[in-house]
Amino acid sequence: MKKRISLAICALVLTLVGCSKPSVVGKWTATSPDAPGMSADVEFKQDGKMTQAMNFQASGRSLKIDVKGNYTLDASAKEPTLTVKAESGMLNGTSVPIPADKASQTGPVVFDKEGFTWTVSQDGKSIKQVFRKAK
Repeated sequence: MKKRISLAICALVLTLVGCSKPSVVGKWTATSPDAPGMSADVEFKQDGKMTQAMNFQASGRSLKIDVKGNYTLDASAKEPTLTVKAESGMLNGTSVPIPADKASQTGPVVFDKEGFTWTVSQDGKSIKQVFRKAK
């Protein structure tokens, strides 16, 4: 009898763990195979706020972009979708306006055991970003 109860509890725990909704909440390191030289430290907070510190290295030049904004994750759909809306930005330490056509990005999210991949369309091109938990 004790063995059956233990098995039932184990099955319940496994079911609950397997049913948890995916989440982007936490600190991440992002890279992109479609944008060589780009790396970013990103934090998605529980309250829907996000911050991103991006670094670009190209042609011997360095560019730093800091963004603050909001995000939503629709994980209930068959294909989860992440939307990020930038509210403010800094370019190499100087405040810059964010163009309206670049302020909001939406794309599908694919979760895996190491993190997630988010693909957005920018200037007619698909940009894949790979997110891994920050160390």
